[in-house]
Amino acid sequence: MISIKFFYNSRFGQLEFEVFDGVYFPDEDSLLLAGVLEKFRKMFAGKKILEMGCGCGFLSVLLSKLTKCEIVAVDINKEAVENTDLNARKNRANVLARQSDLFCNIEEKFDFIIFNPPYLPVSDEIEGREWWSMLCKNGNIIERFAKESKIHLNKNGNAILLYSSLSGDVPSILKKSGFASKIVGKKKLDWEELRVVIYHQ
Repeated sequence: MISIKFFYNSRFGQLEFEVFDGVYFPDEDSLLLAGVLEKFRKMFAGKKILEMGCGCGFLSVLLSKLTKCEIVAVDINKEAVENTDLNARKNRANVLARQSDLFCNIEEKFDFIIFNPPYLPVSDEIEGREWWSMLCKNGNIIERFAKESKIHLNKNGNAILLYSSLSGDVPSILKKSGFASKIVGKKKLDWEELRVVIYHQ
């Protein structure tokens, strides 16, 4: 399978990843979220954590290194699950990868749920990909995630979500679902601003 290497300089040294063709390659959004996770690393210690939409496993591997705990990582894309499993083994990270359309195959509850969703409208370049179409077919992915995350968070649990200024009024979506939220990270790009929000009931 064709893959491209991705490198990330963490507090543990350089982490190396293989990114399969057809799996999301870590970009500005992934790096912003990674920085937030490293900044607030102490609050993850000993917690049960789920990464939704794990892609190549970059953030799950980083979280495993930060927490020294097992991370549950899920993605709707079967190739992404295989990619995450490979990168977890390469980096000796304790990551349990499984396939799921959001929470469809998730029964347990978590202290933290992390999600870097497909937050922009489907483009011509990717709309033909079956897994992307499956993910987007039921409407706003962020709204779906907010509603479904409620029953998968432990008491006092938190979710961390990345979105774009082009994603719509995400704070209102979260408030409508019964959550209080706070922005904990931002990055201004030429055409948008990326934001990381933490929310809880």
